Amino acid sequence: MPIRTILVALALEDDSKRIADRAIQLAKQHKAQLVTVHVFENPPLHDASLPPLIDLVALTGMLEDQYADQLQSLLGAADKPAVTHVETGKPHEVIERLATSYNADLIVIGPGVAKSMRERVFGSTADRVVRCAPCPVLVVRKESHAPYKHIAVGVDFSEHAQAAALWASHLSPMATRELIHVFDIPLGFELAMRKAGTSQTEIDQYRDAR
Repeated sequence: MPIRTILVALALEDDSKRIADRAIQLAKQHKAQLVTVHVFENPPLHDASLPPLIDLVALTGMLEDQYADQLQSLLGAADKPAVTHVETGKPHEVIERLATSYNADLIVIGPGVAKSMRERVFGSTADRVVRCAPCPVLVVRKESHAPYKHIAVGVDFSEHAQAAALWASHLSPMATRELIHVFDIPLGFELAMRKAGTSQTEIDQYRDAR
């Protein structure tokens, strides 16, 4: 399961550098090609803040050039030049389409923040990409200084959990991996403990441990 193509989605906000840095680190580690995308909304056709005779096509072109320059700057340290996309539309749909088009092995994205009522209901762009992406998604939350050294994998013994554990080994082969399975013990178990002669102190310790 080699990682040959990494799609990195950047909102060009405060967290973009740490997302780009992690994507660069992974691309160098796996000798992968980086594809980067920024998605923005079309300028409004009727906006009182814009000059009345402004050429919206020209404005869109200027924005695309500006954003493309920012993307190239953020990913300039990569071993291979990144393929750059600046598009308009719904971010999660564009990201999913490009991931499919490039047959991406990994999507790298920031956690994002819900900025509208719609996003609060349906989730941020990252939430929606994680649910619908055609490949694994890495959500970057912290700055990148080195390859991952320790990976925790939540497992529930499903096929998806098995795939996640396998993918963790490919993401950073030298990292230690910890499989975590969480289960809930029903209240009835406490009654069984009492019947078995368990002391109240031990029962309290069990309850606190939950």
